[in-house]
Amino acid sequence: MKNIFRKVKKLLKILFIKPIYRLYKVKYVHTIWLLGSGRSGTTWIASLINYDETYRELFEPFHIVLPELKFSGFTKHHYLKADAEHGKIQKLAKRILNGQFYSPRPEASNTYIWQSKYKNLLVKDVFANLLAYNVCKWNNHIKPIFLIRNPYAVALSKCSKKDWYWMTDPKDFLAQDNLVQDFLKPHVDYINEISDDGTYLDKQILIWSVINFIPLTQFAEDEICITFYEDWTIDPNAELLRIQHFIDQSSSPVIDIKASPKFSRPSKTTATKKFDITSWKSEISKEQLASGNKILEHFGLHMLYDEASIPRRTALVNFRSNR
Repeated sequence: MKNIFRKVKKLLKILFIKPIYRLYKVKYVHTIWLLGSGRSGTTWIASLINYDETYRELFEPFHIVLPELKFSGFTKHHYLKADAEHGKIQKLAKRILNGQFYSPRPEASNTYIWQSKYKNLLVKDVFANLLAYNVCKWNNHIKPIFLIRNPYAVALSKCSKKDWYWMTDPKDFLAQDNLVQDFLKPHVDYINEISDDGTYLDKQILIWSVINFIPLTQFAEDEICITFYEDWTIDPNAELLRIQHFIDQSSSPVIDIKASPKFSRPSKTTATKKFDITSWKSEISKEQLASGNKILEHFGLHMLYDEASIPRRTALVNFRSNR
């Protein structure tokens, strides 16, 4: 009986709040779109950016588990062309990034029910990398933040959580004709080869490569703020300052993020919080590493990290200048 009452209450809440959010537009001071791969630390980084809880956080609104996204035709790692501004997904994206969207799952971490209680908006996604560029072009108030984490740490984490909602076959990218024509045509044979003959780890490394390669190719240096998970574990204050400068929030008070409980607290998608950025090395064989490196090299991403798993920003600059 209690469960039925709880479900009815939840349904009434949704029916009442959804239209209000859709009709009542709040003018947020800053709108941040935190993008990355699943298992790259986006949930944790979002909590650190929102250390003072001035942001209304939307947790992965671009997710097919939400009815609105499913009915719009959204798929995992959906790609949008530059000339497709007025479709269902684009209109829905505009609502989401204007804050005119409500669904219980994305709102789970918010204290207040009314969006006007928040000064800023932070949207966090792991399936939106391939549509972000053009959505940002059509909505220039958005400040995209792109989080990168070592591909082996990401892929191994996904291997340990195979029942979660990941793309598992890179061949699924090839079902998107516009994506193939714009970016993947030179890589079709290679994607098919890894899809047919590669291990689960190989496939995840390839998927990581595609969803990082494309936005790194699309966005100009001044259009996006690139931040590395590993740098947050070493010097979170510097990374927070990098983002504050990018969104023109440099007048914010200087704080020590490491002193915040949020720094050491595991996110809701992680059981424990560890800061050993090389721990993945004990979980992988030389053969697996060599295979993964070939995939990364194919996309020109093999130099992003050094032997100690420290990001190489000079390699990032070189990669982007050669595209």
